[in-house]
Amino acid sequence: MARGAAFEFEAQQITFDTYVHAVALVNARIEALERAIRETAEQEPWRALVARLRCLRGINTLTALAVVTEIGDLAASKAPRSSWPPR
Repeated sequence: MARGAAFEFEAQQITFDTYVHAVALVNARIEALERAIRETAEQEPWRALVARLRCLRGINTLTALAVVTEIGDLAASKAPRSSWPPR
């Protein structure tokens, strides 16, 4: 495993190597999930909506897809009634 750090006791080395391995597994899982999110965002019906949202500064594919799946098509919703001027 990762022998970048040397420890006095073998148990410490085993623990360290186990933690390094756990981090590597989590990183691999994150990469797989991000790849699946990107692939999903490129499919219909998400593609056009995600592309439009990504034009906004600070909106990446993950954020855009989350907004689209939670809210749906923003253009399809009705405009809220104005409460101004007060009646």
